Amino acid sequence: MSRIVIVDIDNCIANVNKALKDKGYRTDIYPSPVPSRLFDDGSIFKNAEPMKSVIENIEGIIDDKKDMCMFLHLSGLHQRAESRVPLRDTEVDGH
Repeated sequence: MSRIVIVDIDNCIANVNKALKDKGYRTDIYPSPVPSRLFDDGSIFKNAEPMKSVIENIEGIIDDKKDMCMFLHLSGLHQRAESRVPLRDTEVDGH
């Protein structure tokens, strides 16, 4: 392994703010007043639209044969690794 590339899911590769707005939550203030358990099952990320230009840029810097890409969701002080697979092995179209 050459490098570990860490990518935050929330509004980096998944448009979580739009998904929250679609559910009726306010994202124009920080921190957004959403229930703390809203992110626990991962559905907000699964239903969020992908940020394709960011994903393409990440794919452009990762060497699938040498690098490991780790996806994180950072929520306040809670940090959780979501995946440790190469980016190209994941779905990028959100479906």
